[in-house]
Amino acid sequence: MSSAKRCGAVVAAAATVYLATRYIYPRFRRFLIENELGRSCNLSLPQMRRIAEDFRQQMVVGLSKKTGSVLPMLPSYAVKLPTGDEQGVYYALDLGGTNFRMLRVQLRGAGAPPELAIKQVTLPEECFRGTAEELFGFIADQL
Repeated sequence: MSSAKRCGAVVAAAATVYLATRYIYPRFRRFLIENELGRSCNLSLPQMRRIAEDFRQQMVVGLSKKTGSVLPMLPSYAVKLPTGDEQGVYYALDLGGTNFRMLRVQLRGAGAPPELAIKQVTLPEECFRGTAEELFGFIADQL
């Protein structure tokens, strides 16, 4: 086989791999996920798509200034999606009705799974009757 034919075969193989990983595999993977979800929820694909579209519409209404959404939302102001290469230690705090949750996430980049540490504390009764300074002092002590 001549070097030109070999080069052409390599380019064709590379193009096939590229197309498969870029277009075919994601569609096949989506098909598998939709199929599994449909079976486990006993829903047809049109039913799942209708639910997804209803959910999307409720998110749009929930993010708008209008009221009446069954899914109220807050804008995140995220300007771009994560890439999986992020690194560092990040904290999230969630102050609910009776509980306070703290989440510590260590991102290692390169698509590595994050290391999570979660702590949940029941808010004492004093936090509900005290001042904002006392509440935030309690939260700071928990960190």
